[in-house]
Amino acid sequence: MTDIIIVLTVYLAIIGSIIFGKDFKLKTWTSPRLVVAPLLGIILIILLTAMKWIDLVEVIRLKAGLVVLILSFAYLANSLDESGFFEYIALRIVNSAHGSGKHLFIFFFLMTSVLTYFTSNDVIILSITPILLYVGKNAGIRDMVPYLMAQFIAANTLSMGLYIGSPTNIVLGDALGLNFFTFFHSMLLPSITATIVTLGVLYYLFYTKRFLGHGIQESYTCFAKFPPFTFEMLMKATWFILCLMTLAFNESLNLPLWQISLGFALLILSLDLIVFSRRWGIIRADDYRKWYDTLIFKCKGHIIGHLHGRMPYTIVPFVFGFFFFVQAMSRFGISSYIANHLFGLVADKGIVPATLFYGLVSSLFVNLMNDIPATVFLSDVLQNAAFKSDSIRRAAILATAVGVNVGCYITYIGALAGIMWFKLIENQKMRGRIDAITPTKKEFFLIGIIVAPLVILSACVVIILQIWK
Repeated sequence: MTDIIIVLTVYLAIIGSIIFGKDFKLKTWTSPRLVVAPLLGIILIILLTAMKWIDLVEVIRLKAGLVVLILSFAYLANSLDESGFFEYIALRIVNSAHGSGKHLFIFFFLMTSVLTYFTSNDVIILSITPILLYVGKNAGIRDMVPYLMAQFIAANTLSMGLYIGSPTNIVLGDALGLNFFTFFHSMLLPSITATIVTLGVLYYLFYTKRFLGHGIQESYTCFAKFPPFTFEMLMKATWFILCLMTLAFNESLNLPLWQISLGFALLILSLDLIVFSRRWGIIRADDYRKWYDTLIFKCKGHIIGHLHGRMPYTIVPFVFGFFFFVQAMSRFGISSYIANHLFGLVADKGIVPATLFYGLVSSLFVNLMNDIPATVFLSDVLQNAAFKSDSIRRAAILATAVGVNVGCYITYIGALAGIMWFKLIENQKMRGRIDAITPTKKEFFLIGIIVAPLVILSACVVIILQIWK
């Protein structure tokens, strides 16, 4: 019983410090709380409970491939963004709306959805937001709330549709043995339905009702000039598509997904280092003798230096730490107890109750624990739950995928991207780069609490119909 109390106390303390705490600072050295908090939690659990260092080593051995997969796709998507591809697409879309604020709202929503589907929600949120703010300022859009909320919500809706659409999908798929194609086939219709419902609800709120006083601007100023479509954009987009195709048809190759994504990431890394570095005007031919120093540490202006600064390295201790916490909960019977006494209430009640329950409850857990910790925990619960049939188990897994994605826009602390999104917007305001109206945290909640339940319900209905066929 003592071990259980310690594990739960440490777990909740780590969650609280990550969401509400500040980064650790010591003179000139700053360490992100995403790194320090999980590491402190691991040390405390090992020192105070029956968990051993060998258990941590085993977690790292089993989950290293998952972390490599997340980091590889982060590099691929960030490198594609660094080429200017997302900016080019966004600015083209601005003028394709021909000055109609209504069309711009719809086009930006669809663009964000499609880009998220093929890349990753976190990458698109942090890449498209500055572009959207730039567009708003230069196009004369005063109220950016509808556009920013549509972008954030779109990125966390269609992301449920593909294995690599979000880190939570990768965590869930890896834990429950879902391959790339199975995930795609199972979630295609639910994700498309959810996206259509999301767009309809947002359009109704902001165009028809002007919810909370925020409405879609009728017209805006188009751009006169565009960045050119470059060879670098073409090359990186092509290799990215080839990577997705290889993952989709991996059954014939029978390779771990992390090996495929790592291979493509190393290929793009070599292109960035050798081919595309010169466009930055930083690397000279004689610098290649010191390529290692130049690669990361000495040349912040180099494309690799930029991408190195954007890589989510903090996710490594974060993910390993929470997998270790979940293993401790499983070791001491916490997961099985929750699986049997809470989630087990619907395990034998049929497909409909299980689907709706897991969809709604997983979205609640996301906002209590943050998205990745909640997904790690729910994956363990799903493995421990005694489902009456494989159909009910499958429905619960798919509904959980819906909940952990859509739940991220109920409150801003539901995902790390939400916390970083607000910080990014606040930083842009502090620097005087934008003067438009942007969402408050209260408005974020009031909009999300209307949209999310409707989207979860619609996606869950499609899941039920799919499994009943």
